[in-house]
Amino acid sequence: MRQFQTHFFLCVPLLLGSLIPLTGNAFNFILLAFILLLAWKSNKQFRTDIKAGKSLLLVNAAFFLYFSIQTIIILAKGNLAAKPNYGMFESLLLCFILIPVYVSTWRSWISPRLLQKFLLNFCLGCLALNTYALVHVIHSFELKSVKETFLFLYDTRFAANRPLLGTTLWLEAQATLLAIAAIASYFLFIVRQKHRLLLFLLFIILTTFLSFTMTKSAIIGFILGFILVNIFLWRRLSSRMKIIFSLLAIVVATSCFPLAKHFPKQLRINEIKQEIHNIQ
Repeated sequence: MRQFQTHFFLCVPLLLGSLIPLTGNAFNFILLAFILLLAWKSNKQFRTDIKAGKSLLLVNAAFFLYFSIQTIIILAKGNLAAKPNYGMFESLLLCFILIPVYVSTWRSWISPRLLQKFLLNFCLGCLALNTYALVHVIHSFELKSVKETFLFLYDTRFAANRPLLGTTLWLEAQATLLAIAAIASYFLFIVRQKHRLLLFLLFIILTTFLSFTMTKSAIIGFILGFILVNIFLWRRLSSRMKIIFSLLAIVVATSCFPLAKHFPKQLRINEIKQEIHNIQ
């Protein structure tokens, strides 16, 4: 059972990064089936883990109680933005119950190595989904060249909310998962000693996908936050890594300078005006 639990634990991030953003509540029922199986097969250990993690469950129960009271007040006032329907609160309740229960069962067997694999699988799941989405966009809109593809992706924010695999890939969910995956891949690049080049390449690809889903101001904000984080991490790096990062910074700066020098100012002014008009 422990081996099956470990395999399931490593499959969850793959689903979280790839299919779950498309399937929605399907993950709740997969998790419900696993928890019922775990409670049946390892009843004693399951009850011990739940008791040990009761503080985590109480926090989520308190928040769900607050949400329920707030919902009752809104229903009493009658000014609803949308009519409540079956499935809204049931899925929310499943999230507040199943996820804390599942996390509580980790206590007896989780390890730093498994957590690193969890994050890596999540990053790979995001990479797979967004690679497929990129191919789908290129094929659907018949983009012929690399320049045309990049311009289209940045102008439309990765084609915004679009149909994919029989459902809709929502831009907000996609951007959030990509941001988490990019940060996780960079964390793995710092922590892990093996395959650092591949992890850094994974970080670059995920960050590029993330830039497609964001406005230019959001991209600048993400870069500034990334720079601030690296200032704090700089002192912990070895001399070799400091030299490598310095060389990479020089290469990026010298590559971007000619582009910034020849970038038409009037075009940027028109883009800012259009963005302000879209917000209004």
